[in-house]
Amino acid sequence: MKDIYVNMSEINLDGDIIDFSVKGNTIIPEIVDNIKSANQDMGCEKDYRKWDCKKDFTEEINEKYDYALFFFSLNIVFGERKYDKLIKDAKKILKGNGTLIIWDIPSLPLTINKYNIRVRISNEKIITMPYMLGFNPFRVKYTKVIDILKRNGFNISKNNIKNDYYYIEANTAKEG
Repeated sequence: MKDIYVNMSEINLDGDIIDFSVKGNTIIPEIVDNIKSANQDMGCEKDYRKWDCKKDFTEEINEKYDYALFFFSLNIVFGERKYDKLIKDAKKILKGNGTLIIWDIPSLPLTINKYNIRVRISNEKIITMPYMLGFNPFRVKYTKVIDILKRNGFNISKNNIKNDYYYIEANTAKEG
């Protein structure tokens, strides 16, 4: 089993959040709780909603969000067409200046691996999430993810690979 270390202790999510995570992934709720408790005296409120990537969501969501977060949840998507549809749908529920953030593993389509994702959410707290990268012959490669985001009108503001995972931050393009 391989360890992946992700430092999220300085992440600042100021606004409404939708979490596109698969069942059992509790990292983003922990981050949101950490931000809420740190900003409690400032009256900072988060509208937080978790969605399971295996369900269609376009009909049930009428709200608009500041952030759409995909934390190690996109490797289950089969093929570029479904990935493209998911990104289009995510863009529909983002506000005009919304941000989409992806953390995931750049891997070959036929790779099957087990990981421990160790996430620092504050100076005092580290959470470990077991993660199984299952068989997916149609897994979308990292470079294609960038292409799909750009094709759907996102501006890539941060984009890097480190410690065996990639991080992409993309903003909705301003209209007009």
